[in-house]
Amino acid sequence: DAITDNLLHFFITEDGGQHWTNVTRNLETSAGDKYYHWMTISKLEIDPNDPHTVYIGFSNFIHSNLNQPDIYVGTKRVAKITFTPPALNYPIVYSGDYLEDFSTGLTEFPINDLLIDKVTNHLYAATDVGVFRRDLGNQNSVWECFNKGMPVAIVTDLEIQYCNAQLHAATFGKGLYSLELDHGHGSAMG
Repeated sequence: DAITDNLLHFFITEDGGQHWTNVTRNLETSAGDKYYHWMTISKLEIDPNDPHTVYIGFSNFIHSNLNQPDIYVGTKRVAKITFTPPALNYPIVYSGDYLEDFSTGLTEFPINDLLIDKVTNHLYAATDVGVFRRDLGNQNSVWECFNKGMPVAIVTDLEIQYCNAQLHAATFGKGLYSLELDHGHGSAMG
């Protein structure tokens, strides 16, 4: 499990929530870039195939002090981090884990939601200009627009209805849309 605290800190648990470890210090790239430390985390999505891999969506606002407005930055929007599980003695210490920028192909708008399709292993992102999709099974994949006839809109929430292979996208002011997924025959999940 993973949570955020005030959208600025990142904690992880290996025992169902009895002990939580602050891994915010790990929010840097392998080059030592601490850029992510000041960005607001908007969504965490744990990979159902690897519970030690987490995709992190950022709103792209860097918090400033109370006397100045927040600063919008549009370069890094999604990151991937894989934690190496330590021996389960407490306190847990994670080491050697770094963020990987996972934004290639995304527009420069905030991430409002992330969701992994357990059938196709696609990662979906809800943004301020619609839905984007990335194939997690292909290391060379990049984000691609997945609006499928939807108008350009702020998408606030995503849910998958596995029984009928539909991705539901809730928007701000434009309604709810159902987008057909490529699940093929016999792949319905409950």
